[in-house]
Amino acid sequence: MKLRPIPRDRLEVWRKKYYAYLGIPVIPDFHEALCQTGEAFMVEDAGHALGYVIITREFFLPNVAPVIPEFYLEVEQTRYARQLVEALIRELEPLTILGRTDDTHGFPLLMDLRIPNSVAYSVYLLKNEPQWAENDELRIEESSMDEALDLLPFYASVPLEDGGIPDEMSLTKSLALWQHYRLRVQGNIAAVCYIIPLVRRYITAATIVLAVARSNGYGRYLTAYAVAREIRAGNVFVAAGDPENEAARGLIESLGACLTAHYIYFRP
Repeated sequence: MKLRPIPRDRLEVWRKKYYAYLGIPVIPDFHEALCQTGEAFMVEDAGHALGYVIITREFFLPNVAPVIPEFYLEVEQTRYARQLVEALIRELEPLTILGRTDDTHGFPLLMDLRIPNSVAYSVYLLKNEPQWAENDELRIEESSMDEALDLLPFYASVPLEDGGIPDEMSLTKSLALWQHYRLRVQGNIAAVCYIIPLVRRYITAATIVLAVARSNGYGRYLTAYAVAREIRAGNVFVAAGDPENEAARGLIESLGACLTAHYIYFRP
């Protein structure tokens, strides 16, 4: 069994051929996102095409950089599925493979190999506006790139995986490209939130609350405001939460988002 790269100009042919496989519950455009950011390979054996696989690297955790595969095989060729995953592991030698529990094709294959695994994070989805009522004592403002230097200490106060932005140049770019908000309490900034576009109409949000201002509902108030505006504009909110981060999980669930899948780390 071999994996042969598919040129970008030929990828659309394969996407149409396997369109029936693309009904992924969590993010229907997930496949298209992989096509844009990953590498596609034709799976062949003895010169016969069996299907194809798309491979990309996780964006948010570059130090771990797990391989994210999507598998598509002809129905009569599913007996090759296990060999495909084994060939993928041999060829790429990944430290980690990221699987999704809602992937009805790839996830059972990974489980069948009995590779050591653990939950990476949970995926939530929200299509309806979260409840939000204005509080006269709290003021929400939109932030601009001109305020990057003043806002940097706030954004740099938390790690990247918690939404932190470590330097002025990165923050300036983010302020220029994405929608940022800040929450003032008695004139002082208590929290910031920014919207991150994913693919098509899907978005997520990162919220940072000042340490001394936590447990007052400020994060939920600001995030609900930002997410409601996005949903009103026709977008869908997606959130990936660390199962052990109770604060983040509580915030996501308070918006009304529903748990739809888990991402699992497999370590060959």
